[in-house]
Amino acid sequence: MKKIEPEYIGSWRITEMSNWDRDYIDEVAPGRLVIKANRTGTLTFGLVQAELDCRMEDVGVAEHLAFTFAGSDEMEKTSGHGWAVACGSKLEGRLYFHLGDNSTFNARREKGRLGTPPIVPSNVKARHDKMIENRTSLHRRPRTSCNSDRDE
Repeated sequence: MKKIEPEYIGSWRITEMSNWDRDYIDEVAPGRLVIKANRTGTLTFGLVQAELDCRMEDVGVAEHLAFTFAGSDEMEKTSGHGWAVACGSKLEGRLYFHLGDNSTFNARREKGRLGTPPIVPSNVKARHDKMIENRTSLHRRPRTSCNSDRDE
C-alpha cells in the first residue's frame, strides 16, 4: 500500500467546520486531526474521539488523503469516512458520519507536535489545485484554491 505523503503527516488544529461552531469544536479539547506515517491517526473535536485508518487515494489525476474513522461521540459508538487535501500549513476536507451528519473542515498545521513539519515538495500546490478542481466538479460545490488564502 502507498505511503502517506509527507505533507499530510503531523498534527492539524481544526479551525473551522461547516456543521459546528468553534465553541463545539473545542468543547472538551482543542479540535485536532493527527496523521501518522504508519497510516493511523486520531480525530478529536467536540465530544468526538476517534481513531483513523488513512491512505493516499487517486481522484482523477490528483491525489488526496482518504480515511475511515471509528470511535465515540457522546459516549456512543460512531464511525465514518472522510478526505483531506494539504497545501503547506493548511488542510481542508470533509467528514461523513455513518448514517449521520457530514461537515467540511479547515485546519492548520501545529508546529512542534509530532516533530518538525516536513519540507513540502514544490508540486503540492499543483496537486492541491487539481484536487480542488476535481472535487468542485464531483460535488458541484465551489472550493477555494490554495493560492487564494494567505498563510497567517
